[in-house]
Amino acid sequence: RLRARYIVPSTWRMLAEPLVLAMAFTVSSYVLACSFPCVGFHKHEPPRPDASSVVGCANPTHTYNPMAMLAFNKGELKAEQLLSRFGPHLFPPTVLALYLLLYFTFASLTTGCIVSAGTMVPCIVIGSLVGRLFGVLLFAAGWDVLRLDPGVLALLGAGGFFSGVTRLTISIVAILLEMTNDVQQIFPLMVVVMTAKVTGGLFTHGLYHALLEVKCIPFLDPDPPVSNAVLYTAGDVMSRRLRCLFRRES
Repeated sequence: RLRARYIVPSTWRMLAEPLVLAMAFTVSSYVLACSFPCVGFHKHEPPRPDASSVVGCANPTHTYNPMAMLAFNKGELKAEQLLSRFGPHLFPPTVLALYLLLYFTFASLTTGCIVSAGTMVPCIVIGSLVGRLFGVLLFAAGWDVLRLDPGVLALLGAGGFFSGVTRLTISIVAILLEMTNDVQQIFPLMVVVMTAKVTGGLFTHGLYHALLEVKCIPFLDPDPPVSNAVLYTAGDVMSRRLRCLFRRES
């Protein structure tokens, strides 16, 4: 509503908004990544070579920057790293919490912008951040990673957040299973997705429904505006006085 009041009436503001958000997110990501030092790979975890994660590291073969792995990668690679298994030490909880705050803030600001930024990848990344953060905290508290890997919780978090925001169900399960190729998690993923959909529907509309209302875009109601609509034909609503355009108008 603030965008509709202060930005939409001005064409220059509408054009400048995505540029300002892009610059602010780029600078914030760079500063945040440079604020964290490089750390060594854990001895029981296989190293994951990533060109973006070793920026600024003196020994790139044995060290990496966990914040740079998130800040300097595309959304698809972020989701791939967050959904990875057998790496509870890959992302410290501080890194996950700070990047979740940054990414969630800018994802909320860009939703409804004049430039389509998409919702699928941001929802998957945000849900994966929440799920993996919860899994890392459980691991730090003594939870056995072999029973419930942080990557599994990241998968469930991605499905739950995606479904709670968009109210989609089956398509989310299919997308996440194709990304992870983990058919064993289909039942818990379906339970989480349906729970998120039902819970979100108790409080508010989905994201796409809300954007239609904010932008004042008319949409059809679930019920027809007149009763006994099956008794009418197309001829009852068509005009009888037609105005034709000739090939050559005088």
